[in-house]
Amino acid sequence: MTEARRFQRPERRFLVSEGADVVSWWQGQATNDVAVPPGQSVAFCLVSPTGQLEAVVDGRRTESGFLFVTERPEALLARVRDFVILEDVSLRLIEGGVVTVTGEPCASEWAIPVPGGCDIPGEDGEPEDDLLADRLARGIPDPLRDATDRTLPPELGVWFDRRYVHYAKGCYTGQEVLQRIYSRGHVNRVWASYQAGEVVAVATPVHDEAGERVGAVTQCRLHPQLGPVVGAYVKRGANVDRLSCGDVPLWPMPANPS
Repeated sequence: MTEARRFQRPERRFLVSEGADVVSWWQGQATNDVAVPPGQSVAFCLVSPTGQLEAVVDGRRTESGFLFVTERPEALLARVRDFVILEDVSLRLIEGGVVTVTGEPCASEWAIPVPGGCDIPGEDGEPEDDLLADRLARGIPDPLRDATDRTLPPELGVWFDRRYVHYAKGCYTGQEVLQRIYSRGHVNRVWASYQAGEVVAVATPVHDEAGERVGAVTQCRLHPQLGPVVGAYVKRGANVDRLSCGDVPLWPMPANPS
């Protein structure tokens, strides 16, 4: 999506984290490296001790700490409340809404780069339907619609894993489980996006060419150029070139979340 547009993001919120220990403390919580110079962007997950997804966070390092944006601010607030003991770390929710801007530079000091644009504070914008359809078509999972509190980050696909998880960084909550999956095993299902022959309902089963159920649809949206696009989890090893939802064929879409 290259044209300049502004989309309301009613489920996303900004937070500010500050304090003398803010970088080292978040480094011990985040799945990706956040020990970066001021001005540089960060992207990470918070996961439980058993590796399940609690929040997906985009952000930027500031002179005094971090500016974060996420669909699950309550998870970040709870992590600070429950795990900050003697460290000097604070986290506060910023009042007001979030707008995703596409087709324009991320020039504001409050702008956080996200796939396809940037998030800035604001209320005015068009409904997010076209943005969500575009993101789905480019293989970008939605943390609220394509994940639950039982989802493991690697289940959300290679692009997501590369953006939000750094397997060479030091220890963090849940790191042992994710590292074990990365080095010794694999997840049993993987999320991806597919073009569909027609609109299908969320939770519709996905079948392989033999008629075996191998997954289920997590969301379906009408893309203005591509028509129906779905997100779905599919069992590892299934032939993704021969999938269907009943009589509705599915075709894999290349992930291109620029």
